Amino acid sequence: MIKDYNDLQTNSAKLKAFNTEYGLPLSEGKRQILRSKLTKLATKAEEINSAVTSLDTTIKQTRLQLRKDLLTALYGKAAAPTINALTDPNALLTALPATQFPWDDSSTRAATCAKASNNAGKPGAALATDLVCLCVISHSAQDNTCGTAQPVTGDFSGGAGNQGAAAAAFKTLTKACDSATHTTGTELTTANIAAAISTFHADLGTNWIPQAELGNAAAHRRESTDLYSARTMWPVQHKLSAIKQAAPT
Repeated sequence: MIKDYNDLQTNSAKLKAFNTEYGLPLSEGKRQILRSKLTKLATKAEEINSAVTSLDTTIKQTRLQLRKDLLTALYGKAAAPTINALTDPNALLTALPATQFPWDDSSTRAATCAKASNNAGKPGAALATDLVCLCVISHSAQDNTCGTAQPVTGDFSGGAGNQGAAAAAFKTLTKACDSATHTTGTELTTANIAAAISTFHADLGTNWIPQAELGNAAAHRRESTDLYSARTMWPVQHKLSAIKQAAPT
């Protein structure tokens, strides 16, 4: 409409034809009739425009806050300075400094991942910590626990440098996630999630090895020290043997 109006103002022939076709200019009586109706339309249009503008602002603010909440769930509260610097919900997050990664620099993998907690730097407080706990071992050499697509390196058995090693491991693991593809096209539905959890529970306890005694984490590889392996099975076997010996014949 605005384009047509401007076009009419600069083309006298078109303007004359337009006025002739629609009987313009209108008489004062017709103008009075239309004025109140057009005023109502203009007022309503203004209200709609304000509402749309306000809604657009609300949507952007909500999306930004949701983005910050999700990033906080991923990296924990220690990453707040970087996360809160976001002003655009579509912008990429600035690379997180290693000093903000949710892992205590002096804490080994064994100490960090022993128990879930809401405390900073512990599994359960940040998904990034959870992922690293699942994919590294307390050893100077890693064992590709989460696959060989992006091999993780780093020493998680010492008393220093663990935070930087964890940050580097997480960066490596995210690259593997970015390149991973799912060929079966399984949809993320309630039924499929329940089936995956059921499969996980069914697999627990099916991959273990017997061992005469506990291994030292710094000197033995994953097969002798990991959770659900010798650290769990040997005490159970020992107790079962003691019960059997004490049982009446």
